[in-house]
Amino acid sequence: MKETVIRVEDQPLPRPVDDGSLEWAPGVGVGLPDRVRDASVSVSAALIATAVRNGAAGAMVATTRILLAFNALAFSRQVVVAMVNRGSAAEAGQLCCVAVEGGNSDIVVRLSIELLVSGFTREAAAVAAAFYAAARMRWASADPVAQLLSQAIVAAVRAEHAEQVADVTDQLVEGSQNELVLDIMRAMVAEGHGQEAGEISVAALKLGKADVLSQITHELGGAGEVGVLTSVGVNAAVAGAKAAADSLMEATTHLAGCQPAGKSPAPSENGKGLPPESWSEYFRGLPYKLRGGLDTALPIPDVHELFWSFVGAFVSIMAISLLNHFAGVEEQIVYLVGSFGASAVLLFAVTESKLAQPRNFVGGQILGALVGLGIRHAIHVPWVASPLAMALSLTGMQLTSTTHPPGGATALIIAASASIPKWAGFSYVVGVAGGCAIMLAVALITNNLAPRRRYPTFWW
Repeated sequence: MKETVIRVEDQPLPRPVDDGSLEWAPGVGVGLPDRVRDASVSVSAALIATAVRNGAAGAMVATTRILLAFNALAFSRQVVVAMVNRGSAAEAGQLCCVAVEGGNSDIVVRLSIELLVSGFTREAAAVAAAFYAAARMRWASADPVAQLLSQAIVAAVRAEHAEQVADVTDQLVEGSQNELVLDIMRAMVAEGHGQEAGEISVAALKLGKADVLSQITHELGGAGEVGVLTSVGVNAAVAGAKAAADSLMEATTHLAGCQPAGKSPAPSENGKGLPPESWSEYFRGLPYKLRGGLDTALPIPDVHELFWSFVGAFVSIMAISLLNHFAGVEEQIVYLVGSFGASAVLLFAVTESKLAQPRNFVGGQILGALVGLGIRHAIHVPWVASPLAMALSLTGMQLTSTTHPPGGATALIIAASASIPKWAGFSYVVGVAGGCAIMLAVALITNNLAPRRRYPTFWW
């Protein structure tokens, strides 16, 4: 993915033109009759959605670039709105991903600002959520989404549209997109835009959305974001929202483990420096942690993704099964290990997850096999060996940055086995390594034959 650095200071602010539409300055109205314009918008939205579904998103990005070159930002905005209203928000999100991958991040920022300042808050929230969901499926990290959206939000706030941004935030929270909101706030503070974040807090209170502000505050507190809370709280106070500032600073104070100014710390009664009220605070916060709402379920893939997932999983397990049948029996080596089923899910269903990359797949599986074999030799009590092998393999994978969930199953299988395979059990490690080699080869072929997949995102 090509990375394009965009500074908010370089983004011109939208301004109204005579026909009431908003254009990217300098610009003029598109000048089409209403019926012609509405028809062209509707047809364009349908064509773009169809093109994205058929793998032609790159051509649509190029078309958008041409439209923006001719100052047709309002028309492009109307097409995005039409796509959302037609139920094609997911395709709009995919289009944003393709634009970023092609080095056209500025298109995403410009259209996001246009939606915000034009008052299309529902559509802006829908596209942002779809963009975030698509990025998490396509990329190893969705951080670029938060960074780009934060740039659009800062520009909108500076254009005195903080209330629209607060409304979008409310809709994202109502749609269980809390994690996206938190990522955007982190990005804003990290880029030195705490002032704009404070202004959004003020706008949220003016719109009567104190509950949303409180919820985001607690989410940040639970995530340990002391710096973000402090920055937003201080800037909210500067902007004149004492209620917002008090809420944010109270959360920060509690998170940091200290008392507000003017109060002395509560004396310790347990000899360990833990104030007794901390336990009540802890248990009071448990229901909030258990309620969820930080994220949503994985989206259901389209037929193309389902096809390639099926092909990759089927071919890889079939190849390992054939090796196990024709070579494994004669050599007394088990190549078809049960944990490869879980590995296939990661490699062919969530191909851009860090857990599915070659380092994690091969490293996690081999490490799990070695740890499990070592524990099997050292401890002959199954109910001790099994949990210890799994737990130690997990710790080893975390320490070596090779975390791969099926690796824990690989350790558990050998540790709980009734007998030790030949070569003092090292035939098990050989079988795991052989199976890994075959599955990785299939993943490299099938995942890159798929038009919308890339594998790996990193090697080592």
